[in-house]
Amino acid sequence: MKHKLFFIAMFARKTEIIFLDEPFTALDQKSQEIAIDLLKTYSKNGGAILLVSHLKDLQRELANKIYLMSNGKLKEM
Repeated sequence: MKHKLFFIAMFARKTEIIFLDEPFTALDQKSQEIAIDLLKTYSKNGGAILLVSHLKDLQRELANKIYLMSNGKLKEM
């Protein structure tokens, strides 16, 4: 429930950039779908999202750029 409240508070603040680190791990499937839809809408409306995730499918679904960190260096995929 805390993670759901986090998402509500995050969007209520109307920030220009959202930073997320593995944000969906504590959410059930339906909540994940809702959160992903909210992030897509946020991005389409000009918001920037920096998302850390190890899930390849999620990266492909949400990202317009993907970077891999290896040995302390970022490499664009």
